[in-house]
Amino acid sequence: MALKIGKKETRVISITAIEPLDKDKTKTHSFEAEFKILPKDDWQALLKDNDSLIIDIAYENLVDVQDIVDESGSPVAFDNDVKQEMMNQPWLNKSVIDGFMAVQGGVTNAEYKRQKLKN
Repeated sequence: MALKIGKKETRVISITAIEPLDKDKTKTHSFEAEFKILPKDDWQALLKDNDSLIIDIAYENLVDVQDIVDESGSPVAFDNDVKQEMMNQPWLNKSVIDGFMAVQGGVTNAEYKRQKLKN
């Protein structure tokens, strides 16, 4: 098959985040996240900006999240308030950053899942 080069602007990846609870207990959360794919020049500009943190870059380029529910289990639409609430969850940030970096690095969803299982 020939190499086909196109300009895809976003990509969806499945993310699993583990929330630490009291003592040795944890809770696993799974969701689909859609991130913008950043061109090389945009990446370089962001990396040169000393005020840019990877967490801010990841959330800034988070376009959509599927499978969000509230405490009662009711579906919640993704919006800026939900994004801010996600950013306020320290246990969630690592998983969002990992997913974002996987998308930027061209890692397949299967490779990403294998990497997460190793850790």
